[in-house]
Amino acid sequence: MRNFGLAVTFVIGATALGQPVHVPIDSSQSSIRIELQTDIGNDSDTSPLGGSIDLQLDNYVAPGFLTVHDFEINVLERIDLEIDIFLVGRLTITGDSVSASYATPGTPLGPVALEGGNFEVFAVPALLTGILSYEATGLFCVFFDDAGLPCEQTIDLADAGTVVLESLAGTVVVGDASVLVESSLSVSQDVQGVATVNADGNIVGTAPVPDCPADINGDGIIDADDFFGFLDLFVADDDRADFVDDDVIDADDFFAFLDAFVDGC
Repeated sequence: MRNFGLAVTFVIGATALGQPVHVPIDSSQSSIRIELQTDIGNDSDTSPLGGSIDLQLDNYVAPGFLTVHDFEINVLERIDLEIDIFLVGRLTITGDSVSASYATPGTPLGPVALEGGNFEVFAVPALLTGILSYEATGLFCVFFDDAGLPCEQTIDLADAGTVVLESLAGTVVVGDASVLVESSLSVSQDVQGVATVNADGNIVGTAPVPDCPADINGDGIIDADDFFGFLDLFVADDDRADFVDDDVIDADDFFAFLDAFVDGC
C-alpha cells in the first residue's frame, strides 16, 4: 500500500493576478532522507533534491485560491541502502535517477480554496522515473520468497505508469518582491510485509515575482480600475500609456495594454 503526502509553504512577493510563478528548487537547501526498515535491522541514506514547482494565485494581495500547473522533484544522487547481518543475510536496495513529476502538465490542478493561507489538493496524478534494484540473501531471501517475490530484481519505475499522490498540502504567505517555497515531503512504501521504505524530505526554492505592467494603479489586482485607469492615461497622452515604448501613444499601445491585461502578471 502506498501512502504519499506533500506539505508545502509558499512565501510569494506581491504582484497581481496572472501567469504562473516558476520556482526552481534550491538543491543546496533541499534534501531527502530515505530509511529502510525491517524487523531485524534498519539503514538510511540521503540525497539533495532539485527540480521546480509552477503555481499561481488568483491575486497576490489577499489570495483566496491557488492553482498548481506543474512540478518536478528530482533525487539528485544515487540512494544506497543495505542491511547486512552476520549469519542471517543481506538486503540491499539502490535507487538511480529517481524523480516524481506532475502527470498532466498543461492541465491546471485546482483552483483550490485558501483558508487562512492553507490549502490541500487531493488525488494528485504523478509519474515516477528512475531505476530501483534490490538483492536479498539468506533469511531476507526467504522472506521475499514467502511473499512471492524474487530475491533479486531491477525495476523501471516508469513502468508503474501514473500513480496518485494522496495529497499536496501547505500554506501560502504573500510577501514583497520574491517567491520563497518551503515544503516537506513524506512517502511510506510497504514491501509485501518484508520491509518498509520511508522517505522524508524538505524542499526550498526562490524566484522573482513576474512584472505586472497592466496593474496600472499598483494595488496588486488586475480589474476594471486598471482598464479605466489606462484609458485615462491614453486619452491624456500620458507617457505611462506608451506600452510599446516607441515614444508615440497610439493604437499599438492600446492593444499592447489589452494583451497585458488579459495575460495578467
